[in-house]
Amino acid sequence: TIHAMEKNQDLKISIFDWDVHYGQGVAKILAKHERARYVSIHQTPAFPYLGGKLAVAGDHENILTVPIIADTTWSSGYREKYEEQVLPFLLLEEWQPDIILICAGYDALDSDELASVGLVAQDYGEMIRMLKRHIADKSSRQRGIPIVLGLEGGYQ
Repeated sequence: TIHAMEKNQDLKISIFDWDVHYGQGVAKILAKHERARYVSIHQTPAFPYLGGKLAVAGDHENILTVPIIADTTWSSGYREKYEEQVLPFLLLEEWQPDIILICAGYDALDSDELASVGLVAQDYGEMIRMLKRHIADKSSRQRGIPIVLGLEGGYQ
């Protein structure tokens, strides 16, 4: 993200982190960059034991932490937080990113033995469908905004 913004001085990037852990490293790096936004929806308490409160932070109010409690499922709170907090932060009429990146760890799946969020595979597809609809509704760009998913994580 930083490299791309250095190469293109007009580039604006939104990043959505949907894995079960708060991405404090990404948040810290991006906090001072006004052309980047970062939102993390994550289980709390969970390692790294940060991001435990719903909050906007960063030098440009460009970091959003959206904590969820253990055993949250798509229908028991996750969808609501995604729709009401995550989507509006990623893309507003006054914030039109050129690209949306997704830190796509899948440890929020109900089958992950080391986490306690209860998403199923179809929920991730629904998040992408909802994001595409949000882009269609809010973007002023005729071609929309590209979405890039990057697989993260892994346990030893």
